[in-house]
Amino acid sequence: WCHPKNFYKYQPLENIRHYFGEKIGLYFVWVGFYTQWLLLASIVGLIIMICGLFTIALPFNPPAREICDNELRDFFYMCPLCDETCDFWYYRTACGFSRVSLLFDFGGTVFFAAFMALWAVLFLEFWKRTEAQLQYEWDTLGFEAAEQRERPEFVQAIKKKIKEYPEEKKKQYKIYNPVLERYEYIQPPHLLWPKVSLAFSILVTMVAAVIGVVFAVLLYRLAVAAAIYRLIRTIPGGPSAADLIVSITGSVIQLIFIVIMNQVYERVATFLTSWELHRTTTEYEDSFTFKMYLFQFINFYSSIFYIAFFKGRFTGYPGGYIRIGSLRLDECSTYGCLMELTIQLTIIFVGKQVLNDISELGVPYAKKIIKMVIRKRKEKKKETEEDDAFVRWEKDFELIPLSIHGLFFEYLELVIQYGFVTIFVAAFPLAPFFAWLNNVIEIRLDAHKFVQVFRRPVAERAQDIGAWFYLLRFITSLCVVTNALLIAVTSQFIDRELYSRVYSDEPCRGAPESICNTTRFDHGFVTWSTSGFSMSTLLDPLGSNNQTTFPYYTVQESRQYDSDGEIMTDENGNEILHLPFIDFECLRNRLTIDGEPFNQSYFTASDYSDFYSNADFRELVLESRNGRDDGAILSNFGDCFLEDQECRFRGLVDPDGELPLEYWRLWTAKLTFIILFEVILSHVNLFSFHLMSCYFSMLYSSLVLYWTH
Repeated sequence: WCHPKNFYKYQPLENIRHYFGEKIGLYFVWVGFYTQWLLLASIVGLIIMICGLFTIALPFNPPAREICDNELRDFFYMCPLCDETCDFWYYRTACGFSRVSLLFDFGGTVFFAAFMALWAVLFLEFWKRTEAQLQYEWDTLGFEAAEQRERPEFVQAIKKKIKEYPEEKKKQYKIYNPVLERYEYIQPPHLLWPKVSLAFSILVTMVAAVIGVVFAVLLYRLAVAAAIYRLIRTIPGGPSAADLIVSITGSVIQLIFIVIMNQVYERVATFLTSWELHRTTTEYEDSFTFKMYLFQFINFYSSIFYIAFFKGRFTGYPGGYIRIGSLRLDECSTYGCLMELTIQLTIIFVGKQVLNDISELGVPYAKKIIKMVIRKRKEKKKETEEDDAFVRWEKDFELIPLSIHGLFFEYLELVIQYGFVTIFVAAFPLAPFFAWLNNVIEIRLDAHKFVQVFRRPVAERAQDIGAWFYLLRFITSLCVVTNALLIAVTSQFIDRELYSRVYSDEPCRGAPESICNTTRFDHGFVTWSTSGFSMSTLLDPLGSNNQTTFPYYTVQESRQYDSDGEIMTDENGNEILHLPFIDFECLRNRLTIDGEPFNQSYFTASDYSDFYSNADFRELVLESRNGRDDGAILSNFGDCFLEDQECRFRGLVDPDGELPLEYWRLWTAKLTFIILFEVILSHVNLFSFHLMSCYFSMLYSSLVLYWTH
């Protein structure tokens, strides 16, 4: 059973139940049932990903075809993603990511999200049926209500508390059990609820600490993104690479904090639950489960919810950015928030599973090896060669005792996994496959632990999986809402559909006629979904020091490309910079260098530094702060600055900051989709189980009639 080679075989559930008891037997039944259902979701998810692979090809991906067009590179000259230290960037640098992003952002994802919502409902309904069948077969129906006794810790604490009380007062702590025909101890509600309230307030404080960690990671992204961008700005694809580095490092930092906070809160929750003094094991476990899961939910999912539903939604626009103090809220990365969400999910989800598998087997094995080494040394000291120097029961005693929380962390790991599989499946269709793969290994790891690593625990009875079922039902209800929001808000599925059905006849929104009239420009979604802003809007002063968000002179290093996508160079091989806001004709008429008239029509990367240190040049183009080496730009600009030059901003905003009609139509379509998605799935979920039950019942009846007649 516990050997990895038997991973494809059914578990001997009756033997497990007789050897370990109903409680552990029920856990292995649930894990096996969950893993079997994951197989179907995994197959559908893999099919969706295979279908998505066809969208990577440019003929099937109009937005990527538009972004990757070298002749449109200069048109998609994007506004900086951060203040001052971020340069303008080409949308063309996100070509590769724009092609890959459609793996998770096409019509198949919408189908898979609806399928997983239906799958989750059917999974719970069929588990309820399986659980009821087990209650009948294992004779545990009604066990928790009638037969479960008080916890020894509870009885001892109550006896100690009422030892000196008079008899009349002692009666408040006792209640008669007619099933067992004896008096049992209780804790009066007026003593229990103050403890529960205080424990809940501590829980809220810990949750606030987790949210503080998420906020700290956000500040890390804001502060470090500019520095990393500046370090690698000269590398081809620098903006995309900088965003990717910040996204990956931020996810790793978040994972580290998750692990640390889990260890801290586990101890806090254990203390609080023991202090509350619950009467039965079920009450104790339910209270501990609620505390730990609420914390774990915030700990694991808060950063993912931020990226999915908040990042890039409230950033403002060029000339009107929203800020936290002096820091500007971060926008979606060059490859979009959906890809960043997928990266975050992959790192946290897969990383959590790997760390759990290592800790579950590695830590107990390490303890076991240490005890074996100690035993070997004792045997050597006895100077005996007998095999039974230590008898069997002594060797069994050296095994690791099962945690006081029993199966809690086994259930917790899988319920957290269930959340990743259902809540965010629209952004990561491979989540069911990775979960299924992990669970196939997990079943054998858990079996190995219980047979080879842990001491045999005292057999306990259990009626069901307890509070975990209600948490699973909560996640199932939540997944319908989150997947609808992911498709409508985070992805661009609704945006593309609205454009193709309403605005595809108007591809020239914001684009010059010379580009619109080309046959190549047959799909203009990216042009439609971005807005043009004058570069002079970036020269609005931030504060009393008159400094602006315009990129420093020292970071303006975007290269000029030809129609073949090659960097343009001068006759000496020096790379030419793309500086569209500079009027070179004006400079040739008005600028002199060492008494000689300026006669260039471009700047190279090697000679540009000499010009931005020239006071006359700065006065004619952009005024930098005097005495500063970084070239910080002030709000003044000269006659040789081209005010009509634009940079593009991802979003539907007019140049004056007003929201156009297209924006309101888009959000009307998004809200309509969310409502329809919720209504349709709620009705499907309501009738699907009854429909499936009738179908299987009729199929079963037909088979019985066929074989009997």
